[in-house]
Amino acid sequence: MEVVGASIVTIAAELDTRRRGMDSADEEPELPREVDAEVATREMDSDEDPKLLRKVEDLLQRLEGKGETITRLRDLGLYRFGSFSPGDASLSAKIGWRSQLRLRLLEAIGNCNTLDHLDVGVICGGEAWSLTDSEWDVVMRGFRSSTILREIRFGGLSWSSDTEVESLCLQLGRILSTSSVTRLEIDDCPLTARCFLNLSSGLRGNSDSNLKYLGLKNAWGHLSAVKRVADMINSAPLLETLSLRHSRYDMDEEPVGIVSQALIHSSSLKKMTLDDGTWGAALLLKALAGDDRNHSIERLLLGMDTLGMERLGDCIRELLTSNPSLKEVRMSELRISNPLKKMRLSDLRMRPEKWHQLGEVIRDNAIKKVSLSFRASIDWKSIEALAQAASSDVKDPKMELQLVVSDDHDEWMLSLNLLGRVQRGEIKSLKSLSILASDPRTSGTNQDRLGRILSVNRKPGETSVLKRLRLSVNNKDVLKGVWKDLLRCLREDTSLTHLDLSRSVLQSELVFDEEAFRDLMGLLQVNLTLEEIDVSGTSWQTDGKAAKIQEALKQNRKQAVYMSVFREAKLTFGAAKAGRLFLCGSPRAGKTQLRRTLMSVIQGNSWLASKWNKLRTKGIEVEFLQNNEEMQISVWDLAGQWIFRTLQNVLFPQTNNFCVFLFVYSPFCTKTSSNKPDSCFRSELEEWLNFLHPAPRSQDIIFLKLLL
Repeated sequence: MEVVGASIVTIAAELDTRRRGMDSADEEPELPREVDAEVATREMDSDEDPKLLRKVEDLLQRLEGKGETITRLRDLGLYRFGSFSPGDASLSAKIGWRSQLRLRLLEAIGNCNTLDHLDVGVICGGEAWSLTDSEWDVVMRGFRSSTILREIRFGGLSWSSDTEVESLCLQLGRILSTSSVTRLEIDDCPLTARCFLNLSSGLRGNSDSNLKYLGLKNAWGHLSAVKRVADMINSAPLLETLSLRHSRYDMDEEPVGIVSQALIHSSSLKKMTLDDGTWGAALLLKALAGDDRNHSIERLLLGMDTLGMERLGDCIRELLTSNPSLKEVRMSELRISNPLKKMRLSDLRMRPEKWHQLGEVIRDNAIKKVSLSFRASIDWKSIEALAQAASSDVKDPKMELQLVVSDDHDEWMLSLNLLGRVQRGEIKSLKSLSILASDPRTSGTNQDRLGRILSVNRKPGETSVLKRLRLSVNNKDVLKGVWKDLLRCLREDTSLTHLDLSRSVLQSELVFDEEAFRDLMGLLQVNLTLEEIDVSGTSWQTDGKAAKIQEALKQNRKQAVYMSVFREAKLTFGAAKAGRLFLCGSPRAGKTQLRRTLMSVIQGNSWLASKWNKLRTKGIEVEFLQNNEEMQISVWDLAGQWIFRTLQNVLFPQTNNFCVFLFVYSPFCTKTSSNKPDSCFRSELEEWLNFLHPAPRSQDIIFLKLLL
């Protein structure tokens, strides 16, 4: 179908020229022949018409593959074309070049071979009645054989009669039967039973159907339509994901039974989303629990419904224990997973004793992961019950907990108290903890309380198992009050790998001062366990300090390679208050020079002018790198000549303190002024090992570092 005569651009240009002539001559212009009949029946077009015509021409060029590639109709902004939009119902009754242009645009949309996403509401402006049946056929028939189209969204539509939308559903059913569509979403369109029947007609008995995702949100207008939803499930042989959400109609026993049977017999279904607890619990138990159940569904996502959430919560334990096929079960924002199970819950309202029972299921079964989010009024008894019951001394932590606390003072302090207990190893079920607060109120006695709450005094044998910590507080004064206590806890933490200080979505930029930056950099000098620190959305991201933090982490990762030797030896770092560095190895290998270098760094003294012979060690020399209440670190320089070995054996300390032995080898022989044979390295090392081995003081604490 083509526009009569000249192109749209030509028509637009002529209209514009003649309009300017009319303004100057103050008389009616002679209109182009192609549009004369059209304009004769209405007022003169506005000054905007030529611009709109050019936009329409550009749109047609893109749809026909002559411009920038189009993949989604939403990106076209059809609403910007005013009266030229396909959704303008007033044009459907028009004749002439405007009607022809409208049909050409609809046909171009249907024939566009780059569209992979079709939003029906975008075409008609949300009003299904704005296009006639013949016009819907023009736009839809091009998609029937599409090999590019992947997704159809059918949502937010209004119609004047059920017949209109049923006819449209028949068009969509034909597309589903022959095209490459894998995803269909029906959103806020309460359809009739006939609509679902027409949609499923394109799937029924069709082995070529590619539909893998069916999303229905407030999609049925009557209980009779629910039965036809089962037809959709049964008619899609490749369906992998089903989402049933926000129904305004309850299900009685009959439709629940029909849908559950469809679920049981769907062998391709892998994932299901459900957020209506009023009938969802009954559907879950019929379809997924017991021996006669669906065996293919691996992931179950349960959303929050205030009326029926407790009923959903009541069936969780039965699902986890009776359905080994499940890999994931979520309730909005809480997720529980094991090698075969995951669950996600958000603000699930259950009594503390039920949370305790759920925690026991998490602890005792093969569940691997739990993600839990509490918002608004936090039920601390429920959190305590779940966290304590899920804790285990022999199993890895499984829970991820997010607390979005209010501005209430007590909630803020309770969240920090939980953090303190996790840091001290009293709760061992959390591997991730997020505390998000806006502007919690504080009191004058808070600082003393924080010192006690975030105390690092652990019971013997207790260690933190927390891997990830997120702390986001919009009030910089409140954050400053907890900052030093938090970092003091982290100095001795050997578990935490990720620290998130980023701004949350609802917060303004978080401001950290210079002192806080120095504190954090000081932490990174002693904590090599931290791998990532996120400061996005903070002042450190904009003032360049984020780059310095990342550089410090990079250097720590290099040092962590060396420290991994200690971890492999299962050495405990937290209790060490004293340590010795023993320098041993070949004569004249540079041990004393290394010791003097270490001391010069600490003391700031220069010793390079000293004579070489005065630097040689006579037996054993000892100096302190650090000697205060916090730590005592001594450097023991052992002479390499074997004549001193008897003296060294007598003076060698009897200690259980942490010891590091640094073997320094010289490949150069001073007597012959030539390189030593390769065998000398092994023989010298073995001699030192034999010297150190008999001493009980050195068992399990020897670390050999080779410097050539």
